[in-house]
Amino acid sequence: MDIPPQAIFFFKGKWSVELDNQLLCELVRVKEEHGDLHSGLPDEALVAARVKVEAMAANKFSVDELHTRVHFLASRYKTFHMLVSTPGVWWYPNMNVVDAADTVWRKVMKEYPLSAAYYHEDEPEYRRLTSVFGPLDVKQEGSDELNVAVPKEVIVLSDTTIPQHEVKRKLFDDEVESSDRESSNKPPTVFYVPGPRGKAIMKMPPSAFIAGQPPCPYSNGITRWIVRSVQ
Repeated sequence: MDIPPQAIFFFKGKWSVELDNQLLCELVRVKEEHGDLHSGLPDEALVAARVKVEAMAANKFSVDELHTRVHFLASRYKTFHMLVSTPGVWWYPNMNVVDAADTVWRKVMKEYPLSAAYYHEDEPEYRRLTSVFGPLDVKQEGSDELNVAVPKEVIVLSDTTIPQHEVKRKLFDDEVESSDRESSNKPPTVFYVPGPRGKAIMKMPPSAFIAGQPPCPYSNGITRWIVRSVQ
């Protein structure tokens, strides 16, 4: 799908990444001092935030403009939470991406238009937004937790299948060691299955293990793990 970059959705008019950063810093400080913000922001907090924001901006801001921006940040947070709580949507925090089939994306974007902002990358301020607005309890179709992808099996991505989005980190941050370091001259046993957006995903069978050797980094930023069968 032809979806604009995230910045197109987030920054219009006076606002920028730097100004949002100043506003969020002040919101986190206020949350630490006053606790729950669901009853509303104290006026003095918005005044203090305006001073910090204006110190970095060439424009002046009214308290109402800051209040509107805070509501937009809350909307971002709630939209992202609804998105990753949707069945068929998977969030890979270590890769900064949200993945789903295009049919799922179309359905979600029709109901929550702002969710299109997360087609190419996830919510960059998720930690601070959670700190400010608190955890949300979103349940859909019996699911009581976020679809955060923490694979229980090793997923091997071929170097010929480059994701449509920019990958900023390795698929796995920590090295995985095998308790069996015996070598095998037989070719790896792997299975190819279709993944979301048509990506070819190679999965190991239940009787497979990770060979005791370091991963081989590829130019697309993804690490391939070599899989061998247990004899």
